[in-house]
Amino acid sequence: MRVFLSSFIVAALLFNSGCDSKPAGRTGDSKAAHDHSHDGHDHGHDHDHKETAASPADALKSTLEKAIAATQKIFDAGVGGKVEDAHDELHDIGHFLESLPELAKKAALDTSSQEVMNKAAKSLFEVMGKIDELLHDGKEVKFDEFKSDMDAGLSELKKIAKP
Repeated sequence: MRVFLSSFIVAALLFNSGCDSKPAGRTGDSKAAHDHSHDGHDHGHDHDHKETAASPADALKSTLEKAIAATQKIFDAGVGGKVEDAHDELHDIGHFLESLPELAKKAALDTSSQEVMNKAAKSLFEVMGKIDELLHDGKEVKFDEFKSDMDAGLSELKKIAKP
């Protein structure tokens, strides 16, 4: 699990590298709401993100809902042939997905659900990174190449989010 989390953090740093002055997000998430440019984008952040007063279960639910909403918007934009319209969500989703494993652990989510969620989050994270990289490289995003992986990951997250 430690190897997975370490790999996830490294992937998060790589995923966020190269972004051109996009704000962290407008979704209201405390992690994404900090006001700074992503120019140069080391993303090591020399500041701490404040923990919310929400219970671990509420924090997990909220972040899971945000991850699902952002993934759904990216998916819908991709199906519509305009994945670039969800570029902000591509940046936000990394924050949400990378925080899910730790939130699930803190919320004492059952082991089976944690494994499913971690696998789905990792898969989605990789897909989103590839899409974002293509956009930043000015290459065409052939969404059909990503559609099934995104749909599968989104479906798994939705199952876990249901009470």
